[in-house]
Amino acid sequence: MKTLKKILCVIIIICFIPIFSASAEETSGTSLFEEILDAYLDTHLDGRSESEVLKATLLKLIEDHPELLNEIIDALIGSGDKYSFYMSPEEYLKFQNQTTYGGIGIQLRPDADKPLIDVVTPSGPAQIAGIKVGDQIVEIDGFDVSASTVIVCSGLLRGETGAPVRLKIKRGDEILSFSLVRKNLPSQVVSFHYIDSDILYIKISSFLGSDFLPQFVKAIDEYYRGSATRYIIDLRDNAGGSVLNMLDMVNYLITEPGLSLISMFDKDGNDLSYYTTGRGLPVDKIVMLTNKNTVSASESAAFIMQGHDLATIVGETTYGKGVAQTLKKFSDGSAAYIVAYIFKDGKGETYDGVGVIPDVPVSNNIIDVPFPKMDAFNHENYTTAIHALSQRLVYLGYIRDYTDTWNLEITAALAAIQKTSELPMTGELDLYTFQHITDIINIKKVQNHYDDLQLETAIAEVRKP
Repeated sequence: MKTLKKILCVIIIICFIPIFSASAEETSGTSLFEEILDAYLDTHLDGRSESEVLKATLLKLIEDHPELLNEIIDALIGSGDKYSFYMSPEEYLKFQNQTTYGGIGIQLRPDADKPLIDVVTPSGPAQIAGIKVGDQIVEIDGFDVSASTVIVCSGLLRGETGAPVRLKIKRGDEILSFSLVRKNLPSQVVSFHYIDSDILYIKISSFLGSDFLPQFVKAIDEYYRGSATRYIIDLRDNAGGSVLNMLDMVNYLITEPGLSLISMFDKDGNDLSYYTTGRGLPVDKIVMLTNKNTVSASESAAFIMQGHDLATIVGETTYGKGVAQTLKKFSDGSAAYIVAYIFKDGKGETYDGVGVIPDVPVSNNIIDVPFPKMDAFNHENYTTAIHALSQRLVYLGYIRDYTDTWNLEITAALAAIQKTSELPMTGELDLYTFQHITDIINIKKVQNHYDDLQLETAIAEVRKP
């Protein structure tokens, strides 16, 4: 009942206060609506309950003002908390696609200043076409990329699902041509590398995506075959995602079976509890990195591991979102994520509204990083203009070296920039591309730079016996 009243008050404030008289404006929309509602309920002959009147009012409002439907639904879904949200059919479609990208299913690595294919995704367009690990990409859609950076090649390879892409591949002394069609592929949310021979660093940017667990298992398995027995799992700036993905990851790190991980309680007190299977891999030590942008499912991972003394948490107190939404789909293709559960451990404790407090608190510091000196563009001098352009492209990672002469590497770099910024892909420096590069550089100039004292501390912690 209070929810319906709140929704109507919000709608009145947003949409209808401007039409009230000056004297009515002096009274808040909420107070005025409640005053009129109370008078109606006390006086009207029909004797309907408050909830019946409010529901009828909403339906009448939608009937008379269909253009307000989305605003009314937004007010309804968001009336009880700050995490529930509604998505129109178009917004929900975009939301579904945020964990995928249009590509051909390869990962690249730089090798002697040339882009080599390092990974070919099973069943992806590249594998089906016969592209192999170790092949060198020399041309993408007519642009010579034989000496381009991985950033440039990746930018040119990605595109709309279903769009064609033409490649030339060097394999040994042979040049092979391929015509592929991009398909939806899972985004890479897990990256990893060795810090020392026995320390594996794993960065998890999100728990979204159906491909999360294979990505995480690949990181663990590949290095478990080596000598890595100590892990740093970086959950900083991780906005969460699938609770089940998070639980799969935690389960993979714990060898003891039947250990209570977490319980999710609904509004009626019913709970969903999760336990370990005992199929995790033995690990000597785990350190998890968190900050204030470690949110939701990523907080739960730290909460679970800390609660069982299975990991040392280093960094900052997390955001404090200890509730989970459930997805509800509607007949018109729209959808809503509605808060339905609160996380609690075996002791009934929660981190909601509090966050997970690190075992080793440490903040990164803003540091002074001088911005590199760059020449001004001189449109009357071709050589100096190209040099100034190359300075900017080197800084942004699109080319490797400064140059005074136009070359194919610059052409491919500009084409990649144009594609990612949805400009006409010509490979030439037109006014719009020049302005876009200038805008990026100006943003970079005012960005803060931080040391990574948190990571340094995590490395020291994970090395301890």
